[in-house]
Amino acid sequence: MVHWALAIALTGCAASNSPEPATPSVCDSAEQPAIEVGHGELSFEAFNDGAATPVELIHGPQGGHHSTIAVRANGLDLDREYIIQLVGTIDGVERGGGTPLTSFRCNYAAEAQEYTGGLLIWDAEPEALHQQTATVDTYVLDPAHTNENGNPTTIAHDTADFLIWDPELENP
Repeated sequence: MVHWALAIALTGCAASNSPEPATPSVCDSAEQPAIEVGHGELSFEAFNDGAATPVELIHGPQGGHHSTIAVRANGLDLDREYIIQLVGTIDGVERGGGTPLTSFRCNYAAEAQEYTGGLLIWDAEPEALHQQTATVDTYVLDPAHTNENGNPTTIAHDTADFLIWDPELENP
């Protein structure tokens, strides 16, 4: 009886000749990466309503104010880190920015590579930002490759508009 139990237990440990499941091609790097800028702290959300898409203005614990930006991509190398340069403008005037060094993750369900939780930090008070249409220019820079000036190479870029929404000003 013990021999049968041991044989059954060892059968479950036997090496499998079946190949590993293939990694979806969405996770593979490509010659021409592409990005889509959106928003979201924990998951990517598209600016579905364009400039009318409300994005909450977050009041940070150190007195600053930011919008949370996310980036969806394809064709990036997931084993590398990238600089995400965020430039925020209102009426053509630069009013915010952020440049995190980060890596992307593969979101199999969305069939895309994603970065979430990027802070577009605004250099303005909430009263000057609330209900304003903002433009975010998003650049993915490769710090491992530099241009003739020694700056990281831009490998992808996208621009989108959204509406800054401050719930603290709507519900005082």
